[in-house]
Amino acid sequence: MTPNEKRKSVGLKIGFGSALFLLALIAVAMILLGHTPGDYLPMAIPPSGQVSPYLTHNLGPEFFNAVQVGQPFDLAIEQQYVNEIFAFAAGRLELEEMTLSSPMVAFHPGSFVFMMTVELKGVSSVLSVTAQPAVDEIGRLNPNIRSVTLGAIPVTEMAKGIARRYAEQYLSAETDDEIVSVVNGILNNQPFEPVIKITKYTVRLRGLTLEAGRLILRVEPVTDKRGITGPRVP
Repeated sequence: MTPNEKRKSVGLKIGFGSALFLLALIAVAMILLGHTPGDYLPMAIPPSGQVSPYLTHNLGPEFFNAVQVGQPFDLAIEQQYVNEIFAFAAGRLELEEMTLSSPMVAFHPGSFVFMMTVELKGVSSVLSVTAQPAVDEIGRLNPNIRSVTLGAIPVTEMAKGIARRYAEQYLSAETDDEIVSVVNGILNNQPFEPVIKITKYTVRLRGLTLEAGRLILRVEPVTDKRGITGPRVP
């Protein structure tokens, strides 16, 4: 074999090896992106225009009946009914080049996993956010987000960037100030004041307990100086 033939042979081997390596990387990436968590079993989307019966007939009345008493109360929420609310309310969200759909949550002792399907340029994968939320000693809620994955690939920083763009596009600091503070706390993974207004009632989250398939919220109505539950945030 001449020197030129040897060089061509080496070049072919290198090119062939590089191609195999690239194909292997693509195959691994597709396998990782295609990973679906065992907990991910979203409910089927019901016909449009319908509202979750659990929200209107159970959770809503239970909350409003308790908050009007003006005393702290526990609100227990079952995982299956949270996912029912998601199925009725979520639908499909178009965000830039992505489509988000089929959200659901799985409650575990001390933690939860929020999941949804992400479609990008014809490729579908499951986005998972794992968190261990807790209320600290001064009453702030620490989201304590542990990981964000797309399939089995960590994408925490990318997901935060996308969420920030969405928040900037759809939320206003002037009209959605309470929601913006909550969103910022979650995006920055930093403790924030868990105070929110629901219709005319303002409530504070005093604690929470995560069990298998169940979330228990310790809720306290916020009252003004006259002892009336209202919209003022302390």
